[in-house]
Amino acid sequence: MKQPPPDEKGAADASTSTAPNRASSCGGNQNSTGSYPVSPDGVNPREAGAGAHLGAPGTAPAVARLKELAGSRAEAFYFALCQALTGRDIDVGAKDKQDQLRAVLVEQSYRIADALESQGIKAYGTAKLSMVGVISGESIELPDFRNIVFIPLVAQRKRSQMLKQLEYFVQAHPFSRMWVFTTGVRTPLHEVKERVEWLSRRISKLNARPFMRAAGVSIVFRSTELGCVARDETGTPTFHIHAHAIVDVERKLPLEEWCKFRDKVQTWWNFYFHEAGKLEGVRETCKYVVKPAELEILTAPELAELHRQLFGRKLVQCLGELKLQRKELEETRQCLVRIPGSGQSHLKALPKWNGGGCRKEVEEKPKHYDEPPKDWIVANLPPSTVLTTRAEPIVVVMNYTGSGQFHGNRRIEALREICGPKFVGGSDPPEGESPTLLHRRRVIDDPQSGGAGGQAE
Repeated sequence: MKQPPPDEKGAADASTSTAPNRASSCGGNQNSTGSYPVSPDGVNPREAGAGAHLGAPGTAPAVARLKELAGSRAEAFYFALCQALTGRDIDVGAKDKQDQLRAVLVEQSYRIADALESQGIKAYGTAKLSMVGVISGESIELPDFRNIVFIPLVAQRKRSQMLKQLEYFVQAHPFSRMWVFTTGVRTPLHEVKERVEWLSRRISKLNARPFMRAAGVSIVFRSTELGCVARDETGTPTFHIHAHAIVDVERKLPLEEWCKFRDKVQTWWNFYFHEAGKLEGVRETCKYVVKPAELEILTAPELAELHRQLFGRKLVQCLGELKLQRKELEETRQCLVRIPGSGQSHLKALPKWNGGGCRKEVEEKPKHYDEPPKDWIVANLPPSTVLTTRAEPIVVVMNYTGSGQFHGNRRIEALREICGPKFVGGSDPPEGESPTLLHRRRVIDDPQSGGAGGQAE
């Protein structure tokens, strides 16, 4: 295992990647018009007779039955995951708090999107997606925003995906450290693009310096933030542009050598630089580009200008070993799934179950349709409490009609057989407490239409 350099006190132990992509692409800039590409890995739930009939739900299947139900190795992993995680409860108070926080993000997202639309910038997509509980049948609509990074729900989705990648990396590199880079004076709105590009190039140049390589230190992640918004004496919005970075350390350095190395970084960077020590949590390294509350300060024209300044900029970047990790997961068709543990949860790479064909489908389904298909399942998610206080498998559905039955869908019927008994029974409550409510719908008022809306992190 890699050893860290000591901190300033000489303590030897003190140093040192929504919805899945498939669902996200349906809700972002890639919405198609007229032709709807859908991979044939799932059976259209409205087409009867597709898939073998399963036994009646309610009997807990043994391992052999689980394997029998699965149509592929990846699907077997997914079924086992759902069977293990279904039925876990969360406190009603905690659920209320979670829903309230998300409701605020929804409201802020609509305000920003409306402001951009008023300036001629398209902020809404055309996809009609919903999250539906496989067992409970509860559902919520997913607001469809285009891929604009400072819309809070878009930022939340992107951040959630990246945090998994970072946490998985740190699991294997426990002595990673966090650095913070600043860019000097505050940046006026019309100079944001130029300053962001300068910051990105500067960090890349630092990574290539000989003294970095000699010390066995490399920057593997950079996240650019605009910081708090403040107006100067002319009323122009200004930003405190800076970057958080994750640094991989290959070997232990003596205290004196580490201090000299850090001084070299500070001298070369020239502006304020903070060596924040051993990385205790990845959330601090990957935050919102601009905090949603800070955007309340900006007018509609200023939000439009911010969009133009940030359009096409790479605000978050994986480098070195972290970039290779992401590439390997993609090439081996694996996704990162959180596995609860007795003490602390951890992330595990499992075969992707969304996308690709399945050997148990009885016929090849067409990949394109002349009109939007109804009740089409575009992604299966692990069990979650996003809809009720009890975890259950979730599906992301295109053009949901509200029935929630999905008759004839082989995977849905298998999940109901595997997870139905655990969802009804739930997990054992703490001593002295009663089980939480089984069906408790999460409703968020939609500022535009009065319907429900939300986004899972």
